[in-house]
Parts: sequence; structure tokens; C-alpha cells
Amino acid sequence: MNTNVLVSELKIFYREPVTLPLAFALPVVVLVIFGVLPSDGPKTAELPTLAVTLVLAMLGFLLLPGALATYREKGVLRRMATTPVAPRALLQAQLAVYGAAALVGVVVVVVFGAVLLKMPVPVGETWTAAMVVLGTAAIFSLGLLPAALATSAKAATGVGFALYMPSAFFAGVYVPSAQLPGFARSIGQYTPLGAFRDALTSAWSGNTPDPSVLAIMVAWTVVCGLVAARTFRWE
Repeated sequence: MNTNVLVSELKIFYREPVTLPLAFALPVVVLVIFGVLPSDGPKTAELPTLAVTLVLAMLGFLLLPGALATYREKGVLRRMATTPVAPRALLQAQLAVYGAAALVGVVVVVVFGAVLLKMPVPVGETWTAAMVVLGTAAIFSLGLLPAALATSAKAATGVGFALYMPSAFFAGVYVPSAQLPGFARSIGQYTPLGAFRDALTSAWSGNTPDPSVLAIMVAWTVVCGLVAARTFRWE
């Protein structure tokens, strides 16, 4: 990976006016709103895993596709092809930056929720970390599809938003999964966002995630990653 490209992408990422509010501030707001509501019982893993799910969904579906499509729209990738820096270096840097942002967002949610709102911290630390890595791979792989094909940032963002809305619904972001109709819960289990939240909630509580859920996330990662790689347009 080209270090200069990575540093440049880091600077650009944190200068974007919508990046930090979407990726970090909104999940924290969700924690605050629901965390201060009166509860009849102890706080569970549902709320912090909801906030972590929002972090990954916003980065993978709403921010990553538009960022990559912007470079294509502006001809950056085409111009990079004429330099010693290969265009794939930019793609690698983008994935590294957004992956690091996902990690920071998860840490913010865990620390903020535990210290200020007395939310439960992950009991199964190893499984929780593994689920964050696998969930990030699955969600980002799906987010790479509009980034691979869209001709403009506006189109990529629109497609990413179209992926985000139903994914969030079936993952129980808007309405708790227990209150969704049976068919909706079934669909949610097969989406990368729904499978991730299911596995993360289990790991957070100290349980071993269902192997079938892990297989679903691996399948999304492999299939979407391969399709995005084979169809990615550099110009």
C-alpha cells in the first residue's frame, strides 16, 4: 500500500463535513436518546449493537460508494493510471481508511455507552472483535458494488442509500426485530446487516454466534467482493 496515498486519503476523509456526524455522532445520539429512557430492567446488548450496526452501515452504504465514485467522475483514477502510482493504490487506501474509521466508531460507541450510560461492555471480547471485522468486510463488500459501477458520486450515493434503507429495516434498526413480522425477521437474517447484528449481539453477550450467520456474512463478502473486483470501472 502506498503510504503517501493513504495519508492523503486520511486527510480528505476527516475534512469532509458529513463524515464525522454520520459515522460517529449519529450513533452516539442514538445511544443517548435510548439510553436515558426509563427501563424496567437492566440494559442489554441490543442498544450498543444497534449503534455499532449504524456505524458500519453509514460508512459502508452511504459514504464509501460516493467517495470512490467521486474519483471516477472527476477523472482522478484515469490520471493516476499515467503515474507510477497504480489506481488500485487509491482503492486500497480508501478501504483502509474506512476500515479504520469503522474501528474508531466501534470504540467510541463502547466507551461512550459504558462510561456515560452504563451500557454493557462486550463479554465475549474475542468473538465481538471477530464479528466487527467480518461484518465490516460483508457490509463494505456490498457497498463496493455501487462504487464499482456508478458513473457519478450522486448515483453511487443514491444506490447506497437504496441499499441502506431496506437493510436497516430488516436488521431491526427502525423497529426492534422482535416486533417485525415473521417474514421480515427471516429476510433480515440473510442480509449482511441483519446477520451482522445478530452475530454481534450474541458475541456481545458472551455467546458463540450461530455458524449459519457467520456463513451468510462470509458468502456476502466473497460474492460481492468478487463481483465488485471484476466489474470495477477505473474511468
